[in-house]
Amino acid sequence: MSRFAPLDAILAERMKCDSPPDTAALERWQMERLRATLEHARHSPYHAERLAGIAASSLYSRHDLARLPLMEADILREAPLKLLCVSQDDVARAVTFDTSGSTGPPKRVFCTAEDIENTITFFSHGLLSFMQRGEALLALLPAERPASVGRLLGEAAGRVGVRPLSASPEHGWDSIADMAHREGVRAVVGSPLHVREFALAWHRAGFPSGAISTVLLCWDAAPRALRALLAETLGCEVRHHWGMTETGMGGALSCGEAGMHLRENDLLVEVTDPVSGVPLPDGTWGELVVTTLDRRAMPLIRYRTGDRGRILPGTCPCGSPQRRIDLVPGRLADERLLPDGTPLRLIDIDECLLGLPDVVEYRACLHEDAPAVLAVDVLLRGDIPRLGPTMTAREESVAILTRLLSTASPIARAMRLGTLELRVAARDHLPPETLFAKRRIATRCQASS
Repeated sequence: MSRFAPLDAILAERMKCDSPPDTAALERWQMERLRATLEHARHSPYHAERLAGIAASSLYSRHDLARLPLMEADILREAPLKLLCVSQDDVARAVTFDTSGSTGPPKRVFCTAEDIENTITFFSHGLLSFMQRGEALLALLPAERPASVGRLLGEAAGRVGVRPLSASPEHGWDSIADMAHREGVRAVVGSPLHVREFALAWHRAGFPSGAISTVLLCWDAAPRALRALLAETLGCEVRHHWGMTETGMGGALSCGEAGMHLRENDLLVEVTDPVSGVPLPDGTWGELVVTTLDRRAMPLIRYRTGDRGRILPGTCPCGSPQRRIDLVPGRLADERLLPDGTPLRLIDIDECLLGLPDVVEYRACLHEDAPAVLAVDVLLRGDIPRLGPTMTAREESVAILTRLLSTASPIARAMRLGTLELRVAARDHLPPETLFAKRRIATRCQASS
């Protein structure tokens, strides 16, 4: 049996078959759902105009998706009501949110009760892929508002007999770790940096390794160094989830080291060239583009997510027919071109810094002068242990951080060419708004005090 059986079960249930389908049957079913979605989408002014002249009945394979226009995120900011396919009386939830690095009005997404129910169903089946009934789950996620991700995950947990607990950084990481130990928590869900802080607090308290069996990382890209730190500190399996508010939060769930299985009962995902929009073959990095297959309030058709990704070729060793994407390394808008033309990504810096327990957070700014300057301010929990008597502990910390960052491939190349200068500073504090927030490589920075 596939170890991913819970998500295959929801697919089989949605397709009304006794067992998970083969890949060909899955594609046929998805295209059938796509044709129905296109007809439903014509109830919205936006989709009615952009789909005019396109016969849904002529779309029979994923290759036919290229005949549909791509959908830009700006419509969610500028005229979200034009996307509504139902009466406003049928809207059960409206979500207003900002995207990392975006400017202007926030995005707005509408959901019916049925849309929300589909998310809860995905969450409940996903939990059963790594939890047992009766176990406790700690969610380090927003749960203040009705239908927030933390609330929906808690409801999903309750439906499958998992005991949900919730906490936020304001409670203090040591207190959260104490509570988790006291309640016998077996799994933790949250952003990479939040779960990292929890793991370090757990370790400081001397709680046993292996007591927590699984952590599920969401929201942001998680570098290998951070994942290794979590696995070693907690003695647990590290899993990943990719999703967006626009996709109903759920999107893809990791299956060991074999990538992340897509939520193919609700989403049709492709990868396109971010410049030309041309579809790319499996295995090629590009922009993840999403079409929702069961969204009632606000269907998205070939929606440009802005996330960098690729679809992994072939079938997963677990046997699931659902396609896989690689771990998402971040947003395309967060990439910065160095003077030699090499892209620098947040994940490159994350990989160097976030595996160090003494690094709390950082902010980076690329000053595009000649030569360019990459300034990285690092918030330290304390000084990195000294390696010798010749320098102060803080000076040695900066030297170690500089050496680590200069090994990142794009930074090392630009420094060898003499087109980039690296400046690292160890800070006692960073602006509060930058702590554990969505990070990006800025191009204009104020000096830290």
